[in-house]
Amino acid sequence: MRAAEMKERPNFPLMRQTDIQGIYHMQMPRWLFSDPRYADMSLDCKVAYTFLLNRFQLSRRNGWTNERGRSL
Repeated sequence: MRAAEMKERPNFPLMRQTDIQGIYHMQMPRWLFSDPRYADMSLDCKVAYTFLLNRFQLSRRNGWTNERGRSL
């Protein structure tokens, strides 16, 4: 599949393939949006949860634990 041809050049710099390496993405759990229990949760809370979840996964991956053996 080919990208559509641009008729006008945008007034901002386009991303190049070499730029992609410096961008870090986080996955936001889909169930935060699909589960009715979280329907009233604000987007700010969902984003904060995503950051905390990412931090927790990093701690587990690196074996970082507290004095009780729980991931930091």
